[in-house]
Amino acid sequence: MLWGVEVDSFAALFGKYFIKDEASMEAFFAGYGADILREKQIQIRISCIKLALGDIYWGTWQTNPGVTAKGRRLLQAQMNCIGYKEG
Repeated sequence: MLWGVEVDSFAALFGKYFIKDEASMEAFFAGYGADILREKQIQIRISCIKLALGDIYWGTWQTNPGVTAKGRRLLQAQMNCIGYKEG
């Protein structure tokens, strides 16, 4: 937990719930306060990438395609957010 428990916790929320449901994310942060998204946007994104890479590695190592796919979806979502386009 490089930046504190809230950043890692938000990464888990993005990975499990917000990746496919932007309305849930908006509702959560409307109640929690959107300031954290502005203040720690880069840290949350890095934590999401860290979580995604860990899932990809662990899922591959344990031959668990569900975990690997979850990690790939989260990594792809982060790449989309920064405007990355392949080739």
